[in-house]
Amino acid sequence: MTPSRRIGFISTRFAGTDGVSLETIKWVTVIERMGHECFYFCGECDRPPAKSYIVPEAFYRHPMIDAINQTVYVGTWGHMHEGRRAHPEIEALHQDFFSVYIRPTHITKQIQELKDYFKEHLYKFVH
Repeated sequence: MTPSRRIGFISTRFAGTDGVSLETIKWVTVIERMGHECFYFCGECDRPPAKSYIVPEAFYRHPMIDAINQTVYVGTWGHMHEGRRAHPEIEALHQDFFSVYIRPTHITKQIQELKDYFKEHLYKFVH
């Protein structure tokens, strides 16, 4: 017999009927039938509170995360031609899958702070 394990699932959300949430239910059902115990780390959760570790900022629609995404993916911080003009050395490397934008320093700092914040909570989750 395999010794019982404590298994953690990590996602932005375990709630509702999206694909990840439904697939996780299937995995948890099988794993718990094997005698293991499952836990959840996420930003939004409808699983049992005793088995859930919720960090609101981990949810992809959290206002802080939305603000970063708006800045980074909508491109409010530059236009392609401006990026090329400011950095002509990029032109030789440019292909459709390369970004010619330079992320603002304050966004990079905020992302690094979030990384450390999540890392701290992940350590708490596993101990």
